[in-house]
Amino acid sequence: MAHVDSIFLKQLFTGEEIYLIPEKKQEEDTVSGLISNPVVAVIEPAKQEVIAEEKPVESIQEKPPVVEIAVNIPQISQKVLILVESIEKEEAEFLAKVLGAVGLSLEKVDLIDLSKTGQTDLKNVLSQKFVNQFVTFGVSLFKINLEIPLTPYEIRSIQGINFLFAHSLTEISSNQNLKKQLWASLKSLFAIA
Repeated sequence: MAHVDSIFLKQLFTGEEIYLIPEKKQEEDTVSGLISNPVVAVIEPAKQEVIAEEKPVESIQEKPPVVEIAVNIPQISQKVLILVESIEKEEAEFLAKVLGAVGLSLEKVDLIDLSKTGQTDLKNVLSQKFVNQFVTFGVSLFKINLEIPLTPYEIRSIQGINFLFAHSLTEISSNQNLKKQLWASLKSLFAIA
């Protein structure tokens, strides 16, 4: 048993009876394997002692280390914001065709590619209500710390911003059904007859 500071014990158990088992190699009963003759000593209840040692609060509490995560806050200049996990040349060409069908171009939208921007925070950007339409291709808004659940191809309007979640551009470009669903949602999102 490790050495125990008696002052500490007295303070901890003030007014209580303390039983101490002295350190002594206990003999084993060879027949039954039980411990024989345990020794118990009774110590008088500890008297209250006050130790007047003050320590500054700062030395007692350690401050947790500060971990800084670089968060990108993109500059938004267009009314339409598009979010993708990553975009390759073929996907960008497909997106340009999709945007052209609703009267837009890649130059008329803000495109956020998470593979290039890293962790992105859009809460402040969206709170300014500069964006009217927010289309995300294959990226849950939870990934960018926006707690807005979206159902694929259903437009959800929150505080004047219309949100649309669609599958990734790669999935849509190779699936006729998804193309139809996207087209129907985009017509509604951009009020095309």
